[in-house]
Amino acid sequence: MTAIGSEPAVVDDDAGTGAKGESTRVTFQIPSTTDWIVEALGHQPDLGAVTVGGAQIAFRTWGQQTGRDVMLVHGGGAHSGWWDHIGPLLAERGRVAALDLSGHGDSDHRGQYDMAQWGAEVLEVRRAAGLGPACTVVGHSLGGLITLYLRDKEEAGVDRAIVVDSPIGGPEAQKLPEAGGFVSRRRLYPSREQAMARFRPVPAQASLPEVHEHVASDSVRQKDGGWTWKFDAGIFGGAARMRTTLPRPGGRLAYLRGEIGMVRPAVRSIIEQAGGICLDLPGAGHAPMLDQPAALVASLRAVIAGWDQRS
Repeated sequence: MTAIGSEPAVVDDDAGTGAKGESTRVTFQIPSTTDWIVEALGHQPDLGAVTVGGAQIAFRTWGQQTGRDVMLVHGGGAHSGWWDHIGPLLAERGRVAALDLSGHGDSDHRGQYDMAQWGAEVLEVRRAAGLGPACTVVGHSLGGLITLYLRDKEEAGVDRAIVVDSPIGGPEAQKLPEAGGFVSRRRLYPSREQAMARFRPVPAQASLPEVHEHVASDSVRQKDGGWTWKFDAGIFGGAARMRTTLPRPGGRLAYLRGEIGMVRPAVRSIIEQAGGICLDLPGAGHAPMLDQPAALVASLRAVIAGWDQRS
């Protein structure tokens, strides 16, 4: 069992925050320009919502159902828009859905948060979005912990799971940020632009400008005459209470580790013991969709295609 502290998030930097066997390192051919990101962001998703446990849960979808569908689950303090340049590329072979977990994005807030409730939201959005039974669930950070939680429940039907830089294992496998790197209080900004200018990922890492601006623009909302973050600060209390078992053997499991992210190479042995594969994303921080999205897309496509070939 691993105790998870506060979940890394988008923060206000003034707030004091804010194949089984040997692991594989893959070198990707990264595009020389980011024109593809602009093109991908031009593919507007279809928006929907579903009520789960009394809260309205927002989600977005791309593509058509083919049986090779993908469910994307964001990290703590993030939202479904973090996948807006990833979803369209995965949708070339099937339907893709991404949700805003409760307390995040455009979904409702709750009085308290826990893994079971967030897991129920993922499953209900999977159903509402029309994803097929062979759907691959991809979870980043907190989303990866939720993915592993669902994978351990046979009735959830999560047989294909890809976890992206989630803090599993003990201290030897984690590089958690210092306590000052998490959200500790909220503040209002007088303008949307000023709020966006304070957008920071935790742990600190580089972000491609096009991605940074897009994600930041969808991370703020107007409230009480000013602008603030969409996420509910209460989510971090829920994250602090979380426990996650190590991945169970069986099924199809892949772990994508940001080379300079928050998880140490020791995570490989944990994944291998569960019969999974572990890939390093060269040069990627904790959130590879921000700094190495091409490598992330290439890895996701390769893992999913490999599983499809063995079906």
